[in-house]
Parts: sequence; structure tokens; C-alpha cells
Amino acid sequence: MASSQKDKQVATTESREAKHIEMARWTTRDEKVFIELMAAQAKKGTRTTTTFSKVGWAEIRKEFMNRTGNDYTNLPFKNKFNKLRVVYRDFKVLLSQTGFGYDYRTRTIMVKDEVWEAYIRVSLIVYVVDKCKEKPIKIIMSGLAGYAKSMS
Repeated sequence: MASSQKDKQVATTESREAKHIEMARWTTRDEKVFIELMAAQAKKGTRTTTTFSKVGWAEIRKEFMNRTGNDYTNLPFKNKFNKLRVVYRDFKVLLSQTGFGYDYRTRTIMVKDEVWEAYIRVSLIVYVVDKCKEKPIKIIMSGLAGYAKSMS
């Protein structure tokens, strides 16, 4: 009898979870709402480590459902949080480079074409070097050092 009740409880939980959406399709509006909700939770103190507490995630999920009508499971929220964290980190690195600026009115990064092209070339070489880590890559490394000196 206890086993039967436990089976019913599991089935109820599964059917309730089936209503939640596992795969999210993030619109610009959804992303903005999500960021606003995360900022509100951070102000409330539910983000004490590198992520939110269970209470924080539950409140984000509930309010997101109320504002957008999308009832996602926690997985899409956590995945989006991690992707946004990477985008933010890359954004900060980009703005720290010489010649890069940000226009708050237009919400765009400002950079001269020649600075952008040089940054892309060096970044691509560094990426290839980092990913390959093989002996022939040392040739690219020495070329990169020469290229970087010629730019300064």
C-alpha cells in the first residue's frame, strides 16, 4: 500500500513537470525580463555565491511565468544564466581593450575599423594557439609576438 501511494506521488510529480518547458526559445523581451528578475534577486540577497539560492531560482521562475507566460523548468534558466555570464565576461574584456568604447545612448560598442580588424586577427591566432597546443603552433606564436610588436 505504501508502495502504491509512492507510485502515485511520483506519477503526479512527473505529470506536473511535463507541463513545464524543457527547451526555451529566448526572445529579446524574455531575455530582458530574465535579466531584470536576476538583478532584483541579487538585490534581495538570494545570490550569495556564483549562482542563486533555490528560493531565488523559484522566485525568478514564478515571476518569469507571470510576466511572459513561459513556464520553463530550472534547466533553461540556469543554462541562460551561464551563457549570459560568458557574454558579459567577453563584453568586459572587449571594452578593456585599447581603442574600444561604449555608447550608452545607442547601446553599441564603438571602435575604429582598423582597431577592430587588428583585434580580430590577434584574437583568432591566440584562440588557435590555445586550442591546438601542438609543436607546429610555436611558429604561429613567434609570428604573433612579432605581429604584436609591430602594432605597438
